[in-house]
Amino acid sequence: MARLEFARATTQSIHVDVVDNDFVKGHTLPIEEWPELDLGYSEAHLMVRSPQSCFSALKAKKVTRAIVHVESEFDIESLERDARRLDILLGFAVNPDTDLATSKPLLRVSNYIQIMGVTPGKTGQPQLPQTVSAVSYFRAFDHHSIISVDGGVNASNVAKLKSAGANYFIASSGIYDNHDWQESYRELLEAVK
Repeated sequence: MARLEFARATTQSIHVDVVDNDFVKGHTLPIEEWPELDLGYSEAHLMVRSPQSCFSALKAKKVTRAIVHVESEFDIESLERDARRLDILLGFAVNPDTDLATSKPLLRVSNYIQIMGVTPGKTGQPQLPQTVSAVSYFRAFDHHSIISVDGGVNASNVAKLKSAGANYFIASSGIYDNHDWQESYRELLEAVK
């Protein structure tokens, strides 16, 4: 709840991870136990084998966007149909070891791509060195999509990610590992200017 209140007070947006202990190892709070995400914008990063199974619960919690891994199991037409029916925006996440070109056919459904800077699953990992290059590579073949970076984002690398073409940055450890969240957030904002 403290992180939700912090998000409400600073950005009016939040990024929440969902893990099924199958697609990646680990556990997160079941969606049904979340409070309503009554912010200006909220997104759920679905690190799950079957992302569509989460859509109704996400809608009930007022999630704006569901981010689906290109490596998960889905039929694109069915995924798009369910998202439209529930009025949930889609985005697609790409693991570090997946060819970014696999996301090209999905751009007709969503122009939001989340490039993973770490192997999904465990928070607190350092960002992989190829992340800036991955952002540059994707930006070179797509000048219009929204690129977010998730994993290892902090004040020392966020400016490089922005220069490479990223639009949004998901910072968890980069904020919450410091006892002064407000100061960490301010440092990120300063670094990205």
